[in-house]
Amino acid sequence: MSRAFQIGKTEALAVAQLHAHVHSTIVADLKVQVAKRGTRGFLTNELVSKGYFSDGFSSGVGVGEPWAAQCTNDGAQQLATRLAISRLLSVIVILAQCLLT
Repeated sequence: MSRAFQIGKTEALAVAQLHAHVHSTIVADLKVQVAKRGTRGFLTNELVSKGYFSDGFSSGVGVGEPWAAQCTNDGAQQLATRLAISRLLSVIVILAQCLLT
């Protein structure tokens, strides 16, 4: 894919993840946020290519392991993805506030 579209390996993996493993409602949410903030300001191809938004990904690891089931992306009810998007947005707001003061 990377040769066909003349993009890098990471970008090709991100595209493959979005098309094959991420629920359509999450892809729609990500498109809206990227349109507002751009990929550099909101999320990276590396984050997408590693599967953080994919069905079955769980952020319930380590001390959060008891919450693994609740923190696993499951179709349109992707709690882990929604939490990740929320956290990314809050970090962006904090950074913006720091830059403006």
